[in-house]
Formats: sequence, C-alpha cells, structure tokens
Amino acid sequence: MNSPNDQGILYHYCDAHAALSIVAEGKVWLSSFALSNDSREGLVGREAIMATAMANGAVPYAADQIGEQMEVIDSLYGCYGMCFSTHHDKLSQWRGYADDGAGFAIGFQYDSLEWLKIPRALGVTPEVEKEEIRLYRVQYDREAHQNAVSTIHQSMQPHIAKLDHPINYLAALANKPDTTVVASQRGAREAIGETLLMSWPDLYTLKSEAFTEEAEWRAIALAFNYQSGFKFRTSRGKLVPYIEHRLPKSPEANPIREIVLGPRNTTPEYVVKMMLVEVGLSNEVQVIRSAASYRY
Repeated sequence: MNSPNDQGILYHYCDAHAALSIVAEGKVWLSSFALSNDSREGLVGREAIMATAMANGAVPYAADQIGEQMEVIDSLYGCYGMCFSTHHDKLSQWRGYADDGAGFAIGFQYDSLEWLKIPRALGVTPEVEKEEIRLYRVQYDREAHQNAVSTIHQSMQPHIAKLDHPINYLAALANKPDTTVVASQRGAREAIGETLLMSWPDLYTLKSEAFTEEAEWRAIALAFNYQSGFKFRTSRGKLVPYIEHRLPKSPEANPIREIVLGPRNTTPEYVVKMMLVEVGLSNEVQVIRSAASYRY
C-alpha cells in the first residue's frame, strides 16, 4: 500500500492523558470501534452488503439469514483499533478528537508500523488466521463502498442462492424432510458467516461522505470478545474495552516522528522536549505547535 502522504506520517489526535501514555509510557490503545463517537460505525458496510444482496436477487428469507449471521458475529467479535489522519493540523480533528484543541497529534512513521501485532493472549480464532493488525485507508464515497462489498458479495453469492426458501422444521420432522436440502442450507449459512467474519474489519473502513475531510486511516484488529487480556477505560460515561500495545523500546525502532501541540494546548514546547529526552527520543522526534487559531 502506498504512503498516505508526502511525509509518510500518520497522525493520531488525542488528549494529554493518551499522549503521555503513548510517548512517556510507550503504550497505545486499540479501542472498540463499536463504542466510538460515531453511532454508525460498521453499519454503512453492513447495510451496503444487504442492499447488494437484495439487488442481486436474494429473497427476503436469504436476507434475513445474512442479517442473523451479522448479529451473531457482532455479539461475539469486535473490531479494535486506532485512528490516524494524514493531516497534522486539522481544526475539525483538534475539536473532535484532541480535547477540543487542548491535546496533541502524535505523528507515526507509516513504514515503521510493523510493531502493530495482536498479543498472543488476544489472538483471533484459528478460522480467521491472521495475527497482524492491518492498516486500512477509510473509504468515503459510495462507489468505493460498492466495490468493497461487491467482493464480499461475490464470495457469498453461491451460498445465498441455496437459501431460496425457509424450511418449516416442525413440519419437516413429521414428513421426514429431504436431509440434503437441510444440510445444504445449514452449510450455506455457515459459509456466509465465515465470509462475513473474515471481512468484518473491512466494514469498519466504510464511512459516510460527511467524514471525508478526516482523511482517516485505521489500524484494525478482529478479536473474540470473551477472552482474557482486555483492559477498560471510561469515555463519556461508558466503559470501553481496549487492547494495549507497547511501542518498541529501542529509539531507532520507535515509530514516533512528530508531536504537534493543539491550538489550545498550553504545554510549553520545552516540557515536551524534556519528556523526549527522558525516554531517549530527543533526536528522533520533532515538536511543533498548531498554526490553527482557535479561541476558548
């Protein structure tokens, strides 16, 4: 995948507490997207899959089965991640994600993000078969959404075709049903579920055009919700689960390249540089202040 911008840097906007955790403690948090500020996280992709299936001849019964598979996955698995922007000084980002401009934007070198790996204690199921967190560019226009879900639909289409009518199991038991049809539909549902599970992170890369200016990239991991190893934080009155990762201890391997102070951040720049000296990053990280004018 090509570099996101000319500098090859992705910026994570955050408040002072998160910035301290990242820079001074070497910890990043991959939080549950389902509990983010956007109430429609993942729904754009799910709705697009349903619409594509119906447009390609899926009967209502098949659509219901696809919906049920989505609900099962959503109840058992979660997409956990970290958001970045290609913009280092965007007022809307400061206001929305960095303590109303009082926070920081941490710049990570794009090609130094190989440290993003799921801890083995939180390894995803063997069926998913991927341990690395993947970086995705978020897509905002409808054509890109359609292209993304069309690939998923093509994998499901042969199985959707087998769900052409509901089976009345009570009546079927009395009439000794055709076990071939029963087994075929059961296998079709399982295959659809497996395809959706493998594609679940992709659905969290599709967002409304209203968010276009964010120019967002995401590091996303799929994890089974009911296993040990998660940590929890509070956000706007709710508990949010997250996966904690540690940055490389070696200054040469550390991906942080810039720290941008928000337009309302009153921290003196020399204090940030003191912190960088303390953690051995004074030669690797540039400290700059936002050029945005934003009053209290």
